[in-house]
Amino acid sequence: MRSLSWFGTTCGSHVSGACTKQASRHTPALRPGSGQPPHPHPLGPPSTQALHPSQPQHASRRLRQRSSIQAVSTDAPSPSAPDSPAPDLVDAHGGHMSEEYLLSAPLHELMEAAAHKRDQAFGRVITFSPKVFVPLTRLCRDTCSYCTFALPPTQGRRAYMTIDEVLEVARQGAEQGCTEVLLTLGDKPEMRWPEAAAELQAMGYRTTLEYVEAASKAILDHTGMMPHINAGVMGEEDLLRLKEVSASQGLMLEGTAPSLMAPGGAHEGCPDKDPAVRLEVLEAAGRAAVPYTSGILLGIGETRAERINALRAIAASAERHNHIQECIVQNFRAKQNTGMAAVPEPPLEELLWSIAVARLLLPTSVAVQAPPNLTPEADDSQSGGSSSESQMALAWRALLAAGINDLGGISPVTRDFVNPEKPWPHLAPLATAMADAGFLLLPRLGVHPRFVGWAGSAHSSYRLGSASSVGADSFEDASEDVTANGRSSSSSSSSSSNGSASASVHMHATGSGAQSQGAQPQSQQQVRQARRQQHLLQQQHLQQQHKATGSS
Repeated sequence: MRSLSWFGTTCGSHVSGACTKQASRHTPALRPGSGQPPHPHPLGPPSTQALHPSQPQHASRRLRQRSSIQAVSTDAPSPSAPDSPAPDLVDAHGGHMSEEYLLSAPLHELMEAAAHKRDQAFGRVITFSPKVFVPLTRLCRDTCSYCTFALPPTQGRRAYMTIDEVLEVARQGAEQGCTEVLLTLGDKPEMRWPEAAAELQAMGYRTTLEYVEAASKAILDHTGMMPHINAGVMGEEDLLRLKEVSASQGLMLEGTAPSLMAPGGAHEGCPDKDPAVRLEVLEAAGRAAVPYTSGILLGIGETRAERINALRAIAASAERHNHIQECIVQNFRAKQNTGMAAVPEPPLEELLWSIAVARLLLPTSVAVQAPPNLTPEADDSQSGGSSSESQMALAWRALLAAGINDLGGISPVTRDFVNPEKPWPHLAPLATAMADAGFLLLPRLGVHPRFVGWAGSAHSSYRLGSASSVGADSFEDASEDVTANGRSSSSSSSSSSNGSASASVHMHATGSGAQSQGAQPQSQQQVRQARRQQHLLQQQHLQQQHKATGSS
């Protein structure tokens, strides 16, 4: 079994740490209009909020020194069936979630409603994907004003990573317990740079997407890792071809504001950032039944109303095809030597508003994600002038209060090549911040298990990693009470002599859903395989936490 030995370390470092806290107090969001007053500030201590009587108590365990590893249950509310239509959202006064309401409602009211919807769907579990980041090529035909990822050709430097280099990074990730290989690259560089076209031809490929397909197949064949492909704009035929060699794919919508493409806009001269073009890719991915990630980039020149429009577009595509597994709400971070270096970054409150609105507008089955390395710090007025570490922990807790349920990919091996100035945080303080707010931080796969078995996907016949058969017997015992849609049928818990609770393992991301057109239903075996791999990831993290406390 691969050990997640990097628990408590940050990317590229060997600084160790330990998280000895588990989620011991809980702060479910209050129902809008419930008559219970919100905390005076959305960043306030969550432990001061009362447990809403309609919310079940969430069982948790405290890992103690020299104690055996025990299963953890969050005993979270059962998620809504993903194949159900999105609920008819209403505000605190009984009105529809109109643009007017979203733009005028108090922030705390939106956050409370969003957190309640999150808790009902995902419980008190926050997930992340242990991954490696592979920048297959830094060349791109677009020239976004905020980007430092895209680089021009340089004498003596290859345009593309070799397959061997890709496999070496993937193997390093596998040794550290990662399961996802994020393949990120510039959009169609061969259409702008002769150097890219020449190198592709020398390797025997006509296009960058053909090379992406070869790299993904090599990852699957030789490492047991699961590729997630972020290769830009493409058609349905390319999506289907890449689907056969990947776990999932993605494309950030970023925004739908026409001004972004205008002279002086963030996407001026970027043909692949045309909102209509990118929305068609989302539709093509839906028709192809590709498990897909999308999202928005806030603070690049759009208005709040335009942000709502972009989120509604993602939600509409997800409702038509049920293929969007997660929506990233990413805040702009200014970078030196770019056209937007002097543009003010959106403050934390703007990110919180955007997260809450995303959670309220998106279908219940879609995860809402915010990258923790890009989170703005809470300002001094909110944090009482505390240290930078405390300010960041407070800001992460605010993300929870706004309705996120996922943190995206975090790597022990590679940096964030899109935001190299923002290293991924240590898992120990991140997990502590989650626990302080009553949440359990757990790893997940790069593809959400409800998508396992979709027709034509690599994982429809893929064994879900070499560790999937380890501990199968114990997993089967632990998951007997988990039904086919991931809900616990009998998650009762009882207190032991030391005050800890014992309960069945909560499988937090295994809900099944209605399949998109052309997708095959999951077999019981495929669902159990997905749960088995998820269980192993959880157990590996629990073991690492246990070792960090000093247990022999």
